[in-house]
Amino acid sequence: MLTHLESAPYSVSKHGALAFAAWLSADYGEKGVTVQVVRPLGVCTETYEQSDVAA
Repeated sequence: MLTHLESAPYSVSKHGALAFAAWLSADYGEKGVTVQVVRPLGVCTETYEQSDVAA
């Protein structure tokens, strides 16, 4: 996963979502829970629209 150096909120939310998925998988995997993560490129959110990437 790449970090967007000019946008801490965008990077932190992407990394946080991946870390949460990893935790769910580690904690509940033995109970049959399967965790999958879809990481799309830029999604038109307010944070993305305010970033330099959207320009």
